[in-house]
Amino acid sequence: MKMYKISHLVLAFVMILSFTECKNNQYKKELARIDSLKIVLNQAEKKLAELDTNVVHEKYKEYKKNLNFITANYPDKKKDPNWNTLCQYSMIDEPLGGFNNEQHHLKNELMYSRKQLDSLKFDIQNGNVEKEKMNIYIESESNAVADLEQKIKEAIETAQTELNRFDTINPKIEKIIKSIKKK
Repeated sequence: MKMYKISHLVLAFVMILSFTECKNNQYKKELARIDSLKIVLNQAEKKLAELDTNVVHEKYKEYKKNLNFITANYPDKKKDPNWNTLCQYSMIDEPLGGFNNEQHHLKNELMYSRKQLDSLKFDIQNGNVEKEKMNIYIESESNAVADLEQKIKEAIETAQTELNRFDTINPKIEKIIKSIKKK
């Protein structure tokens, strides 16, 4: 009698296990797509981390210090030969200064997207999502990942452009500051 109960329990366990495995195989394509979206997120996060935020922060601090000195000590003359350089320099503020906040926001979006994908994968593996809705959810997450990837790419390109502009213009600004201090 005991053997009969044990064999039934083993049979029930094997059936549950095989059912679960069938369910996972049934949605293999969907689960693979979720995994590929997670890879895209990881690559985007890696690219974001490659931009040295310390460099951005230090250059922005130097920029603000120089701009504050010029604002307080340089006469506002549009006919001055340095006027164009000063105007170009002042345009660095928003893109470079906003990068640190934007980077924080992008990291939060990465975490949120990763959490959404993990949750969707869990729900698919446990049969909590209808097949019709599953594709809608995956498509929605795919669009969100593509949008986030594009935002990160644009943020990095903007920061790099502004760092290059800073490196080009800042030596001229330092000359202007030296000439003001000599007066």
